[in-house]
Amino acid sequence: LAQVFGSRQHSGPDWESTSAVTVSALALSNSMARLLGLLALASSVAAFDVTLYYETNCPYCKGLITDELARTLADPAWAALINLNMIPYGNAMGSGAACSCQHGPDECKGNKIHACAKKLMDQKAFNQFVVAFEQQLVAGQTSVALGQNLASLAPGQAAAITAC
Repeated sequence: LAQVFGSRQHSGPDWESTSAVTVSALALSNSMARLLGLLALASSVAAFDVTLYYETNCPYCKGLITDELARTLADPAWAALINLNMIPYGNAMGSGAACSCQHGPDECKGNKIHACAKKLMDQKAFNQFVVAFEQQLVAGQTSVALGQNLASLAPGQAAAITAC
C-alpha cells in the first residue's frame, strides 16, 4: 500500500496491514475511494477499515472530505466497501489550556467541536457531520460560527457538543 499512496514516510501507520489502512489526507490521491473499492473487490476482505486523521481547516483535508469522501459516502455501493473512522487531528502546539493550530485559532475550535461530536455520535452520523461541517467551511463559514449554530449539523446533539 505504501507504493500505491507514494513513498512519503509516515511515522504511525502500519502500511503492511491488509485489513486496516491508516492514511493522512496529504498521502491520498484523488481516486482513493475507487482504489480502495477495487482492492476490496479483489480481496477476501468485505470492507476496509480506513482511519483518516484530518485537520478541520487544512485546505487539502477539506478538499478530500468534501469531494472524494462526500461522493463515496453518498454512494451506498462504495460506502459499503469502507469502515471509515475519521479522527480530528491537528498540527497543534501549546501547554495547559493554551493551544495554537497550524491553520489558526478557528481550526483549534473546529478540531474541538469535531472531537466532541465524535465522542457523542455513532460513526455513520459523525462522518455525515464532518462532511456537512467541512462543506460549510468551504462555503466560507468559520468553525466559530458553525459552533454557535450546530442544530442544523447535529440535530439533537448540539447542546451536548457545545457543553463538551
